[in-house]
Amino acid sequence: METLQKELELLQRQRAASEQAALNEKQRQNSGGVWGWLAGSSPSP
Repeated sequence: METLQKELELLQRQRAASEQAALNEKQRQNSGGVWGWLAGSSPSP
C-alpha cells in the first residue's frame, strides 16, 4: 500500500510539473518572445 501512495505522489508531481510547463509555454507564445519584439509586435498587456 505504501508503494501505491508513493507512486500516486510521484504522478501528481509529474502532472503538476507538466501543467506548469504548458502554462509557461502558453505565456511565452503569447508574448511573442524576442522574435516578436524584434519584428515590432508589442505584446498586449
